Parts: sequence; C-alpha cells; structure tokens
Amino acid sequence: MRAKRIFKDLNEDPYVVELDLREDGREIQGVLLDLVGRNTVPQVFVYGHHVGGSDDTKTALSDGQLQKLLGKSQSQ
Repeated sequence: MRAKRIFKDLNEDPYVVELDLREDGREIQGVLLDLVGRNTVPQVFVYGHHVGGSDDTKTALSDGQLQKLLGKSQSQ
C-alpha cells in the first residue's frame, strides 16, 4: 500500500496489476524474478524503468529520482 500511496500523493494514476486477483499471478511473479531479480510485490516500474519495491520507491521519492522519472516521461 505504501507504493500506491506515494503515487496518490503525487497525483499520479498508476497502472496496477493485482497479482493475487489474477489466475496467472504466480507466472507473472516468475517473470519478475527473471526480469529484475525479485519476485516480491510490489515492483514499481515508471515508463519501463524499474524503480524497485516499496522501500526503493520511497527512497526514489525522497531523493527526487521518482519525480524526475515521472517528469521526464510526462514531457515527452
């Protein structure tokens, strides 16, 4: 929930895939493991850039990196 809250506080409307509500949720977790080396959730991506989990997203917010990713992508 922390990652969702961060995006809400930034007035962003993220695309969220709720793995526990999907029949192929475990398969998607396997793909995440192959792609980013983690299968825990959440895993946050901003316009194809892997930010990481909730703690990573919070850190990216604190150091301004998340805003840069969102701003750069929004201006394109």
